[in-house]
Amino acid sequence: MPRDTPPAERGQRLAVYSHSDKRVVLHVRTNAITHLPPAASKDFLLLCPHQGVGEDDPAGSCPRGNTCQYVHADLRGAHRTTPHTKRGAVAGFYQTHLPGSRWLVHLPVDGECPPKLAILPSRCVLVTRATPADAQGSLPTACPHFTLRHRCDRGVRCRYVHAVASPPESGIQPGRCLTGGWQNDPYRAVPVLQSPEFDLTEHLPFA
Repeated sequence: MPRDTPPAERGQRLAVYSHSDKRVVLHVRTNAITHLPPAASKDFLLLCPHQGVGEDDPAGSCPRGNTCQYVHADLRGAHRTTPHTKRGAVAGFYQTHLPGSRWLVHLPVDGECPPKLAILPSRCVLVTRATPADAQGSLPTACPHFTLRHRCDRGVRCRYVHAVASPPESGIQPGRCLTGGWQNDPYRAVPVLQSPEFDLTEHLPFA
């Protein structure tokens, strides 16, 4: 059965989404791919639904064979992760918080400086270990990996906010860096110096 592994150990592999559970990504050796649809996007490969995640036979049960629109692969030695990706989030693969409230979040913009604040509808915040502002008023911080790189390998285990919303390219002026701040440790929550509220509702990728 595929096992969890850190990204650094993947080597020359392709990320293939499980058809039965699209939250699961299988990191398959390139030489173990037995069929790759010509029109397939390397950014979003989907395992053939006739092949189970734990099967050793890559395509024996697929009636379409080489005409299949999905990936066939030998999954022996494949590694399994459950990341959050922007593409998967927009497609609705992951659980979100119930609607009806809003989150005030520190949202990274340039990977170096803490940004302004963002107001996010709760329905657009993926379920992670992050929580809304506490009784002391400490605000949660958006995950820099998910926000800037569109992927976080920690998935639901991440303690930062994964938001299914993207800020517009213009109109955001990040605050100044503090000593020993965001640039040195992207997982450290750094206070924002300038923080006018910024509503991202109109920029959501879905209604």
